[in-house]
Amino acid sequence: MFYGWAIVWSGLAVSVAQAPMYGPVVSIFVKPIGDEMGWSRFSIAFAFTLGSIVGMIVSAPVGIILDRYGARAVVTASGMIIAGALIGLAVMTEQWHFWVLLGTGRGVAMSGIQMGTMVSVTNWFVRRRGRASAVPSFGVRAGQAIVPLMILPIIVGYGWRQAFWALAVVAVLFIAVPAYVYLRRRPEDHGLLPDGDGPSRDVQDTGHPSSATEVRWSLREAMHVRAFWLLTLVTATGMFGQTAANLHAVANFQDRGMTDALAFTIPAVFAGVSAVSTFPWGFAIERIGGRVAMLIIAVMNVLGMVAIITADNYLMAVMYAAIAGVAGGGFLVAQRLIWADYFGRYSVGTIRGISSLFIGVLGTLGPLMAGWLRDTTGNYTLAFTITAGVFAVGFVAMLFAPAPKKPVPSVLPYTGS
Repeated sequence: MFYGWAIVWSGLAVSVAQAPMYGPVVSIFVKPIGDEMGWSRFSIAFAFTLGSIVGMIVSAPVGIILDRYGARAVVTASGMIIAGALIGLAVMTEQWHFWVLLGTGRGVAMSGIQMGTMVSVTNWFVRRRGRASAVPSFGVRAGQAIVPLMILPIIVGYGWRQAFWALAVVAVLFIAVPAYVYLRRRPEDHGLLPDGDGPSRDVQDTGHPSSATEVRWSLREAMHVRAFWLLTLVTATGMFGQTAANLHAVANFQDRGMTDALAFTIPAVFAGVSAVSTFPWGFAIERIGGRVAMLIIAVMNVLGMVAIITADNYLMAVMYAAIAGVAGGGFLVAQRLIWADYFGRYSVGTIRGISSLFIGVLGTLGPLMAGWLRDTTGNYTLAFTITAGVFAVGFVAMLFAPAPKKPVPSVLPYTGS
């Protein structure tokens, strides 16, 4: 079997275990922590937003490290840091503890793990990149579906602090261990080619680009084309909207009178649908391309916001979760693929990392905006209306972002230098 699939399946385990640092899981803790500690929704959302900002800033140097040395050390260290942050959350007593610990854990998950698995899979696959990227993307959403159901009995029976202890153990076993054992930089380092191809494979074999024909862009070249900046805007709008909705969806339905038991199922439905949808999205994007996929996803995200604003019963809440789930699964896969499809795989970590600095300007503000507007107005209606508008901006930006073409394409095979 081609060793690239070991990269993919270890990425699956890692992606599942990082779930405690993402909105659907953090949302389970919003109300119990707020009720016990007396903290506002804004202050809790601030920790989440702080983590997003940290992740965006750290992604730039991490991307350079990933391109040069691979993801093994980065992801392994990230798993240990997340485990430490979860232990700290279990024993915290002050609000600033929460900000620092959740901010650190989420920042490391976004930069070290999200970037690490993306770059690893991108480097080992070209023709089959869509289906390969779908597996760790499935893990992200599967973790967000499984973990809330796993920790709910712990929170109800023992408390939210004990739930954080359990999640710390999961982080060590399913992030640090698989990353250290399996992750490697590029197939060329081991005498292999992407997708398990032989040296004679070229674009005529399948109609799709292979490692022999894949174009290479440097960071400097990428930053001089319009597509780089528009992709940055599209990714930022998607992050802004999805993190705002994911973090506040449970609290939104609880505010509307839904029982805790029913409200807790909404992120599970969202994440479950999102996880299942990643595989068809992966295959579809190999055919229709990341640009068309991003346009469809933006439309679905707007529809999701309409659904959450108008949802006044459990069935409509589930409908919101289903629409947002399909869009979320597509966004996970597409944003992993489209950067490599546009600019090649050799500098994708660096390019994506630098873009994250700009993505953070808008993308990290969603949860903070939603929390502040809820505290100010008493509900989430205005916040989710603004979120729908941000998704619409992403749609327009994607319309004007076709794949760029280099004036002098570079198709030389990788030499390992």
